[in-house]
Amino acid sequence: MNQTSIAYRFLSTLALVSALLLPAKALHAEDLHALLSDRGYVAIELTENRFGHFVAHGQLNSNPVDILVDSGATTTVVDRSFVERINAATRESTIRAVGLGGSQGYLEIVDFNSFSLGDQFLDANDMKVMNLEHINRVYRSNEVRSLSAIIGSDYLKAHNAIIDYDNNLLWLQPSAS
Repeated sequence: MNQTSIAYRFLSTLALVSALLLPAKALHAEDLHALLSDRGYVAIELTENRFGHFVAHGQLNSNPVDILVDSGATTTVVDRSFVERINAATRESTIRAVGLGGSQGYLEIVDFNSFSLGDQFLDANDMKVMNLEHINRVYRSNEVRSLSAIIGSDYLKAHNAIIDYDNNLLWLQPSAS
């Protein structure tokens, strides 16, 4: 590779990194959206609930779901009551989890036929099952819709997620995983 192509690749990479690190307000939203779309990203609309949590709307096995976007959660999990309500089969695992409030236990695994956020289909295999009743109880007592799942850093990282806080968008790169 000659020095001109090395310099070009360096400057292109620098421009992309700079664009992604700048706050969305520093770029025109259209420019940011075009940049990400050109790189294969797909935008998922987010709703901010009264707790300030971002929720994506999607489907698991054609069932509508509200999914909390939680970059602080290590693992994507599906609520046990949702899994039971749709009669999805689970299997045991050796994965130990510690939840909010210190609850501990082993996670079960569930496979879905389909998982979508907006128009974007994601991997629906080997999803972890966890009781989210402690969160949903607080949500319901504050007249906020219950969650069916939490999308954690495992999915967010696998799809090179970018959260555009100013425009309530979650950008995912489908081919990243």
